[in-house]
Amino acid sequence: MEGRDFRVIKSGEQFLRNYKLHDKSESIGCKILNNYGYATIPFGEDRRYEKVWEAGKDKPDCFIIKKEDPDKRKLCMLDWKAKRSDSYKINERAYKSYIEIIGKINLKCIIAVAVFKKEAVSSFKYFLLPDEDLIQKRKREWDGNYTVIFDPERARDFRKIDVILNNL
Repeated sequence: MEGRDFRVIKSGEQFLRNYKLHDKSESIGCKILNNYGYATIPFGEDRRYEKVWEAGKDKPDCFIIKKEDPDKRKLCMLDWKAKRSDSYKINERAYKSYIEIIGKINLKCIIAVAVFKKEAVSSFKYFLLPDEDLIQKRKREWDGNYTVIFDPERARDFRKIDVILNNL
């Protein structure tokens, strides 16, 4: 782009297409949480429609609370992810930001990953941060971003999320 000191890597169309899957994973995940008596309240900002989106500090999407809790005590943070492959990876910048937030507010963070085959969810897993043994490797992606790839052996079934939430 002329007059700017950065290169556009993803078009707005590509960026928004990725968010459609994110929204599907969030919708499915919220139904699962609701069935167990949990709800979410927003935490991070949805910046997908900003004209120029600059990299910065990332926050998880929301907090999980027990619906019947009158104090709305935050049990943990949650970030929704959607993928078209079974590679459980997230942006390294986001990962580091989540770990920093965990240290500041003393709440764990769930990374929920819905894997889509065509338009259907083939698996819905989650990872609980912090976890010293979670990262399998670090990789530079086609768009120049670094990602951390989670060990699939550390994945847990999101449809059984109540097991961990009942103990937080």
